[in-house]
Amino acid sequence: NHRQDFDLQTWTNKTTGGLTDEDRLLLGFIYRQANSVFEYGLGESTYIANHVGVPRYVGIDSDVEWVDQTRKQVAPHFRFYYGDVGNIGDWGYPEDPYLSKSRFQYQVAPLQSELLPFDVYTVDGRW
Repeated sequence: NHRQDFDLQTWTNKTTGGLTDEDRLLLGFIYRQANSVFEYGLGESTYIANHVGVPRYVGIDSDVEWVDQTRKQVAPHFRFYYGDVGNIGDWGYPEDPYLSKSRFQYQVAPLQSELLPFDVYTVDGRW
């Protein structure tokens, strides 16, 4: 797996998810050092993980279309889970935040399938 440093001058995958350049640099530095990353919420941070060549990556999101779109833009060894939290609105927010399956499906279910711990856990979302 090819590892590389992160720098803003060559970064072309900025999204509108809210990361600042300082955030990007910090994530790039942390992810470059990590051998494994688990992300709650896919987005630009996922693309940064791909860019720096994280060897073991797993992420979850509540928007099945976003999971599919992201999967097509990163390395084939990246694994993804879809967190079924019911019907969603903008940015994957559940329309019914009190639906009993919401938190379990998103927080715990994906980690039950992972036998080894991760170096980094990133939480970008409401839980």
